[in-house]
Amino acid sequence: MTTRKKKVAILLGAVMILLLSGCSSRWRELNLTTSELDTIKEVKDSLLTAIVEKDESYFQSALSQEALDTPDIDEGIEYMHELLSKSEIESIEEGPTPIRKDYERGKTNKKCRATYHIFMSDGMEYNLTFEYYYEYENRESILGVNRIELLDQSVIDSDPDYDPEKFYGRSGIYNPKWDEETTDECVLDSDTK
Repeated sequence: MTTRKKKVAILLGAVMILLLSGCSSRWRELNLTTSELDTIKEVKDSLLTAIVEKDESYFQSALSQEALDTPDIDEGIEYMHELLSKSEIESIEEGPTPIRKDYERGKTNKKCRATYHIFMSDGMEYNLTFEYYYEYENRESILGVNRIELLDQSVIDSDPDYDPEKFYGRSGIYNPKWDEETTDECVLDSDTK
């Protein structure tokens, strides 16, 4: 094999490795165990029921302690309830559910960010995203559902600056007051715990 052919073969091999190990949510979803997938699906089903019925006891049992300790938790529950109680849920489509296990600030954590598209009988479409921590070394207060965001899909689609990671690091349940805060403030809130 000539040197040129070897270089081409090595380059092709490197491209294949990059393609197979890239940021594809589907690829990462395959790394979820059956138990972890079941947990996420159970949380989604229970969460939707709790939002519509405004079942605060569900939130008390499912949310992480850090999420429960946020001062605006009631506003978040009320906001989600208002959106989903306007009409009936017609269908739900599962979006990407990437799972990530990484080493962050000297600690190992494993979390999943699940996304669902909710179609309502009045034509509205919402994007439900929640972050679920399976493990976080030396920080048990973050385990469970740590953040929930329920957003109007038309607002997301019409905002060219929409950043799904804007509130990354913030515990709690989204409400419109979060839009008035900066990403740095949200991250600092979480980092101080």
